[in-house]
Amino acid sequence: MNTIHSGVLTLIKSAITGESYPLPETFTLADAGRLIHKQEIWTLIYLGACNCGFTGETEIIEKLKTKYYRLMMHAQRQMAALEQVMAAFRQHGIEHMPLKGINLKKLYPHPELRPMGDGDILIRVEQYPQIKPILEKLGFQEKNETQHELTWQRPELYLELHKCLFAQRLHEYYSYYGDGWKLARAGEESCYHLQPEDEFVY
Repeated sequence: MNTIHSGVLTLIKSAITGESYPLPETFTLADAGRLIHKQEIWTLIYLGACNCGFTGETEIIEKLKTKYYRLMMHAQRQMAALEQVMAAFRQHGIEHMPLKGINLKKLYPHPELRPMGDGDILIRVEQYPQIKPILEKLGFQEKNETQHELTWQRPELYLELHKCLFAQRLHEYYSYYGDGWKLARAGEESCYHLQPEDEFVY
């Protein structure tokens, strides 16, 4: 493991635990910039740098700070929109299962530490005629349909409604998961979830 990787992992650890750790003496954010950008871990790096009392490289820190607060506001808007959608689904008895980032965000001390490009929710295809007017009433616009997804959009959220967890062409995965509902476990009202091991593999 080189200095860049060691320093980046230290900052990530600090962001997650909230503790301060010593960084490698020669570590710089400038050197780590390409890795930080490629992995899209700006929020983790900024919070870790704050926790570790990182000094120097003021210009880079300020850019990371701006990115952090922008992503924090975006995360809050995303999660508020998703809760609005799922509350409407519960109200109308729409069976649904939140997936991927929606669930993973809750494992982090701050939701913005896990950026999310879109909101993924598994639905029952036969309920889609009931779902469409609900989303339209919430201000979403219908976009594209693929073999396994129906997409809708509002300014703060790109929503992917999964008809199944994987496209059928991905035979190895589809043969195990099917459309996803055979592995679903009932939660509150009409909301379902996967067992932790199935969600981890997914």
